[in-house]
Amino acid sequence: KAPAIVTELLAALKRCTTKRLPLGDMEYFLSGEGKFISRNPAKKEK
Repeated sequence: KAPAIVTELLAALKRCTTKRLPLGDMEYFLSGEGKFISRNPAKKEK
């Protein structure tokens, strides 16, 4: 069973791909708390 963080990462990538966002908006980073951070604050999810 994959770790929850891997599942979340795949889900986030799938959301980005589904929305067909520009490449810059698909760059998500993990913070120390394991939350996903987008480089574009306006596109932030959660």
